[in-house]
Amino acid sequence: PAAVDSCLTSSCAAGTYAGGTGASGSATTSEPTTIGIIVGTAGNGLKGQYFGDATMKQPKLTRNDAQIDFSASNTAPNATINSSMKSVKWTGYILIPETADYTFSALGTGVLLQIDNRAVISDFKDQPLKWMDSKPIPLKKGMKLLIEMAYLLPTDAPTAKLKWSGPACAGVAGEIIPQAYLHDGTKAGR
Repeated sequence: PAAVDSCLTSSCAAGTYAGGTGASGSATTSEPTTIGIIVGTAGNGLKGQYFGDATMKQPKLTRNDAQIDFSASNTAPNATINSSMKSVKWTGYILIPETADYTFSALGTGVLLQIDNRAVISDFKDQPLKWMDSKPIPLKKGMKLLIEMAYLLPTDAPTAKLKWSGPACAGVAGEIIPQAYLHDGTKAGR
């Protein structure tokens, strides 16, 4: 079936709902809540290409990564990365779940982040680990945009994170972009 590229958010009022029963068989009462539903194909992550050089000309490993969320404390993406990898490039598509001004933030040592072929973070040089932020970008619910993040791997502790803030679903402090909104670009991930 064709994927419908949208995310629905619905607020449910408090009340008694038929179909739900408590331990005694009586109807249950719920508190108000908000739920998010992805309609269509959920994301399969981004394609990660790992290179043995900083210029991304010596490919060593290609795989899908669910999210960009790696640190020395939660294990590098692959055991060989610490010793032989110098850079990585993640590519695919990002699905926008709601209309908002999005700020993308990357934690790394050298990052080039492009959204829809536009550089939104351009700090691709060897430097100490730090957070780098884009300017707010107005995006509309249902958009599916190309995403590419090039990253220099430090030799001592590979750390890479990509989060967004702005949409309500990301919370006040933002969140690591969930796999559900990241697609590798293959037929299964479109």
